[in-house]
Parts: sequence; structure tokens; C-alpha cells
Amino acid sequence: MGRRRSALRKLSEVPVHWVARWFGLGVLLGSMTAAAQPKPSVTGPSDGQPTREVTLPGPTSMPLRAAIALDFEGVCLEHERLVASVERWLEVDRIHKRVTVSVTGEEAPELAARFWLLVDGQRVSLRRFEAFTGSCSELGASLSAAIALAIEAIDLADFPEPEPPPRPVLPAAKLTARAALQVDEPPLPPPRRRAGALQSLAIGPQILGAAGVAPAAGVGGGVRGELGFLHGVATRLAANYLVLETQPISDGTLAMRLPAGQVGVCWGRETNDYRAQGCLDAWAGALIGTPSQLERQSQQVLPWVAVAPGVELAFRRGKHWGVRLGTQLSFNVMRPRFEVLYNARDETLDEVATPPLGMIVLVGLDWNAI
Repeated sequence: MGRRRSALRKLSEVPVHWVARWFGLGVLLGSMTAAAQPKPSVTGPSDGQPTREVTLPGPTSMPLRAAIALDFEGVCLEHERLVASVERWLEVDRIHKRVTVSVTGEEAPELAARFWLLVDGQRVSLRRFEAFTGSCSELGASLSAAIALAIEAIDLADFPEPEPPPRPVLPAAKLTARAALQVDEPPLPPPRRRAGALQSLAIGPQILGAAGVAPAAGVGGGVRGELGFLHGVATRLAANYLVLETQPISDGTLAMRLPAGQVGVCWGRETNDYRAQGCLDAWAGALIGTPSQLERQSQQVLPWVAVAPGVELAFRRGKHWGVRLGTQLSFNVMRPRFEVLYNARDETLDEVATPPLGMIVLVGLDWNAI
């Protein structure tokens, strides 16, 4: 019995010993195999090697407030309220980026509105609310409901998307130092309309040059004020004083001065940087002639009236200042004339007279109070 137990003990110890040996050998081989596998790495192109440009797809939708553009003459409709009302109808605040809406309208002479539905910038449908008899809130509710229905009814499958322009061939890229990021500034919005009829108020000095408004050319200055209203209409009023060139007459000379008032109406268009307008002015003044070196000489004051159509261009410099350039044709309706008479008889020895047509050039400085 003693021998049998000893043999059984040795037999049970043999498998454990060999299992431990083979297990250690397996761990060693597995470590060597893992070490032999290539490790992943990321490398970039070396200097001068070409690279490949990859274009990622952009978003397919845009905010509703950016898709709806409002150009309404008056305060009846507001962009934020109109967008919020359309959002309530659609129950979403984003639509496909190919769809936009352009809304226009006015309060006077009658309340009206209309909108275009556009796909890829091309007009698709038009809806009008002309001579609307309801209130402003009723117009906004009807307009927002119609816009929402038009957006829901559009099927972009009926409008094939235009093919993108061909991609330019880019030169081989090189790895260089990273430059500073340049951010494109958004364009300035158009001038915002004010509530009410009065839109602007400008006042400032002006320098004048004139030829043909009197018997001689002259220069001078004045002060001008201008009021701007809706639809590009403006009115203005000015007071000016011109010093004219001295003219020879008979055996003496004639010095002339011309104080004159100016009133006119203009129509034009403006942007954030300039305003271009055409004007029609009426000028009225008193031409003062002072002779010298003549017998029985006396100062004379003669009336002068002219109608002057012209054009002007005003450039804005900052929020409140601007420079104005303009030119006018002066159709002299009332033309002064100075005469030297013979002593014994009322015969004209010499005269200087105003021509029928002249020209006025002005340069002004504006201060925009509104």
C-alpha cells in the first residue's frame, strides 16, 4: 500500500509541472508576436508633395429669420413679429436653404403688402394683399399664414438644383507656418427707415461759384438746410451772398453784389455711403450795382429771379458729417441790366446785362442731425 500511494502522488504531480511550463512558453510566444506587429502612425506630406482637398457637405437648412426679408415702408409690419408668426404656423424655425421669401409693402397711400417665394434666388410664386381694409395686426396675421402655406406647398423636386461650378485646379500644397485668420466682415445693412414722414435733417455751409447769373462771374457762400421725407423726397432752403467781378462800363467801373435766397425740392436715392438726387430750385435776389468814376453816379438795386434744375451727390463721412457736390443750370427769368445814359439825352452810351442762361456750382458741408 505504501508503494501504490507514492506512485499515485508522483503521477498527480507530473501534469501540474508540465502545464506550468507550457503556459509560460505560450505567454512568451504571444509577447513576441505582438511586438512584431506594425504600430499605427500618422504622417503628413513632406515639403513639396501634393495634397488632396476634401469638401465637406454644409447644412441643408437655414434659420427662418434669415430666409424672410422684409422691405415695408412704414411701421405697420416688423420683421421679428412676422417671422415669429410664420414660425407658429410652421411649428419649425428652420427651412431648406434653397427657399427664401421677399416681402414688400407700404402704409400710404393705402395699406398693402405682397411677397415673392424664391427657390435658388429665382421667383416662383407671388401673393398680393392690395388695398387691405383691415388693421395692421390683421394684415400681419394674413400675410404670415399665406407665407407658411406657400412654404409648405413648395416641392423642391420640381426645381432641379443647379450644378455647382467646376472646382479650380489647385497647385501643390506645402506645409508652411499658419497665417492669421481673416474674418470677412458682413455687408452693412441698408439705411433704416424712421417712424413717421420725416426721415432726415441736414444743415451746413456751402461755397458757390456762378457764371451767367449776373453780368459777371462771381463766388460766394451761404447756409443751407434740408429735410428728407419718405420715398426719397427732400425740400431745402438756403441764404447766399455772391461777390461778382468788377465790370468796366463807359469811362468807369461797376462793382456788383448779389444776396439771394434759394428754395427747392429734390428726389433721389441713398445708400450707407452716399446720396444722389436731382433738384429743382427757385432763386430770388437783389443785384446791387455800385458805379465809380462816373458823373452823377448812383447805386442801383435790381431784382433777379431764376429757375435752376440740377444734380447733387452727397458723401457721408461718419454718422453725422458729409460732403456735398452739385451743379445747376440757371434759367434767368428776370435779368438785371445796368446802363450809362448820355448827359443831355436819354440815349444809352454803354450797358452791362445778365445773359438768359447761367451755371451755378456748389460745394457744401453737411451736419446730419437725424
